[in-house]
Parts: sequence; structure tokens; C-alpha cells
Amino acid sequence: MNSKNRGKKNKSTLAGGASITYAVKLTESDTSGGSYTDVTGGAFTTTTANTASLQKIYVNVTSLKRFVKISTTVAGGTGAGAVAVLGLASAKYG
Repeated sequence: MNSKNRGKKNKSTLAGGASITYAVKLTESDTSGGSYTDVTGGAFTTTTANTASLQKIYVNVTSLKRFVKISTTVAGGTGAGAVAVLGLASAKYG
């Protein structure tokens, strides 16, 4: 996502296998293929297997770098699940 359009991010998770956790966070970079670093305040609460979750975070849009992406870490156990992240934004430069 190009961060010229920025704002609220929502995360929704669905069922997974036993012992699985989902850790989702926003990362940012000055270039699209560059090195990404964590966004301050951009991490969602880690969720566990078979736990429905709807979370909202708000980030300081004026300090984000140009390129923002989602980083998801799935750990533990076996099985399948789903994670969806929706970004709502407004233009930084009018």
C-alpha cells in the first residue's frame, strides 16, 4: 500500500489449527523494494487458534514512510486459517 493514502487499519481472523497463533503488524519503507521496519503502534494483538477476532488500530499517518505493508507471522501447530487486514485511508497530500 502506498502510504500517501493513510489511516485506520482493521484486522479480522478466523479459525486455525491447534496451537496456531497469528501475529500481524504494519511495516514501512521509503522504497517499495527496500528494507521494511515496524510501524510504531502498528501491531495487532496476537490471536490464537480458533479464536474469532476483530481489532482496530490507528496510526500516526503524518510520520509513516511512503510504502506500508502487512507482516503476518504464523507460529505453532498445524492446520489452516485466514487473516484479513483492511486499510482505510485519506490522502496525506491534498
